[in-house]
Amino acid sequence: MSTHSFELHRAIVHYSDPSTGVSQVRVPALLGADAVAQVPPTGLTQLDGVWNVPPTGTTLFIAVSVDRTQFLWLTAVDAVVVEPPAVTVSKATGEPMGHAERTDSTMAFDNSTRTFTIQPVGDSYDVWCVGTKYTKTTAESVTIPDTTGLYYIYFDTEGALQYRTSYFVWDQDCPTAYVYWNAATSSEQFFADERHGIVLDWQTHEYLHRTRGAAIANGFGLDPTKYTLVGDGSIDEHCEWGMYGTGSIVGTFFDEDLQVDIVNSATPTANTWDQALEAPAEIPVFYQESFGWIRDTATTFPFKSGPNLPYYNSIGGFSNLTEIATNKFGISWIVATNNLNSPVLAIMGQDEYLNIGDAEAEAWDDLDLTGLPIVEIRPLYKYVFQVKDTYTNNVKAALRALYDIRRIEPTQLL
Repeated sequence: MSTHSFELHRAIVHYSDPSTGVSQVRVPALLGADAVAQVPPTGLTQLDGVWNVPPTGTTLFIAVSVDRTQFLWLTAVDAVVVEPPAVTVSKATGEPMGHAERTDSTMAFDNSTRTFTIQPVGDSYDVWCVGTKYTKTTAESVTIPDTTGLYYIYFDTEGALQYRTSYFVWDQDCPTAYVYWNAATSSEQFFADERHGIVLDWQTHEYLHRTRGAAIANGFGLDPTKYTLVGDGSIDEHCEWGMYGTGSIVGTFFDEDLQVDIVNSATPTANTWDQALEAPAEIPVFYQESFGWIRDTATTFPFKSGPNLPYYNSIGGFSNLTEIATNKFGISWIVATNNLNSPVLAIMGQDEYLNIGDAEAEAWDDLDLTGLPIVEIRPLYKYVFQVKDTYTNNVKAALRALYDIRRIEPTQLL
């Protein structure tokens, strides 16, 4: 029996030999994901020459000497390893779960290799997975397949970076990001930050996600002097507009505990929530095609123009883009999301309207959002525009109405 002072650590059996009783374990929180330590058979029993070693892959707690020279089974220490209250609670709840400080790491996605990477901003960052802290000091990556779909990226119970095609498992995964990949365009169309903190427990997180979703805190206001509803379509400014908040922050919404501050910037920093949103706002259009969802290149118009006139999203055809007929009206739905690189998007309207009254009657809930790859979303404005082939501006359109829909509760998508 050992008389050293010991600590309690979670371990995974890497190798065990019943004939010798010798085992090897990994202690990710202490040694990293790949290093192994040898555990002698001390404290185990033997029957007919066979040691009762734990099977490979078993997760359990072991005793580790404070000087890190001995790794023993709990039955090998002559004094009970006393768990501090925090350890007891952590074992019972599987908490904490999340990123200790979101800004301690930075994330990126490379379209050319379909590779997601997360790395420390400084020396390290900490992630907690089912109550175990993993300190990360180097870049880690995962590569997704070239198949259209949503990929959820997380750290697993052993602190390893993984992806899955179904939603995060609340009590096992440390959410980190999700990516919607479109194989037809060979590019990500949505890249969301999911680095939640460690104060919110996973069960409350699940409850809020499934019953409340994202919520607007403040901002996303309009300045009536920065747009017009009575333009004659002679200049591009008759379609342009913008949003305003406090200082450089245009608006804030919460993805449960994750505070999303959307910042106005004429020169946005990559992989942040920066975006040019003051007039003329640059907002990408999001729409469906037969081969998946598309995020168009942002312009100063929150709609997509065809060869002659702007489009609407005619759901169901081989090509889902149809030009709005002259003298009719179209809609763009302005939404806030947790998308890195343009968090504010314009979801393309799905019909054309004979008059502004018909357009006004169209509701958010009338949209067909089947397969929409956005988990956290808040509607902001319904942007109604009129199309005429006699207008002389570049897009043959003019803004006619902006309806504030910030109080709408969107249907939770996942």
